[in-house]
Amino acid sequence: MKMLRKLFLLAIVLAGTTATASTPMINCLLLGATSSVSEEDFQKERLAAIKFITAYYVRAQNNPACRSDWLCVNFFGGDDDYTGMPFFKCDDEEAIQRVVKQIATMPHPKYKNSSVYTAIGRGLLECMEKEKSLSGKYAKNIIIVTSGQDNSSDPGLVESIKKSFPNRYASLCIIGVGSKANMASLGPLADICINVDNFDNLLIALILAGQ
Repeated sequence: MKMLRKLFLLAIVLAGTTATASTPMINCLLLGATSSVSEEDFQKERLAAIKFITAYYVRAQNNPACRSDWLCVNFFGGDDDYTGMPFFKCDDEEAIQRVVKQIATMPHPKYKNSSVYTAIGRGLLECMEKEKSLSGKYAKNIIIVTSGQDNSSDPGLVESIKKSFPNRYASLCIIGVGSKANMASLGPLADICINVDNFDNLLIALILAGQ
């Protein structure tokens, strides 16, 4: 975890200038998958993620300007609980089919903890690393879904993220599901903050966050 904190701080220092609204996007969707999320709600979360991916694909097909966009979808829990799925291009039908199949057949991991700050740090690092592997400048967009309290174990990383968001390197949208989501603490970090009552409304929130 100390290494993740150091990498996060280094990424903030080395990040390039702000991308404009017309630049292509690197999107990172992070979904909480703790044991507090029921099997039924996890199925709804998976389905919302799949429909979100499909919506990005359709948008890329209909809008040539979106065909350079990238997306990754990962489920998180505690500090070391992270699925680590790779980025895929939003117009790559074969890659999207593979990711959709992986998510559709993924069993509920039922992670014990919910390290929201750690997941945000990982998401930002992944977006920056992806941008380094590409040519040109990309806007970076992190969307995180949480339904519980944060249990990040590294106070230094938590403080680093609190001081770094909102920032000019990446936009952050936090979607809180239900009344137990710690939006009072997490809300000040976000460029966009959305609260929904349950997982039935998650897809609508994701579409709003991904605009």
